[in-house]
Amino acid sequence: MASYKIQWKTAAERDLRGLPKNVIPLILLAIEQLAENPYLNVKKLKGVKNLF
Repeated sequence: MASYKIQWKTAAERDLRGLPKNVIPLILLAIEQLAENPYLNVKKLKGVKNLF
């Protein structure tokens, strides 16, 4: 499966550094998983066509 590339904005990197040290690895892991499968846990919106 092709993976996507994560591009970090400077502000996002700065905000990440300001978080508690025990939370940062959890966030990075979740973001890495999104790069592999950005449609994980995606649900179709009710009442609209082709929007998730």
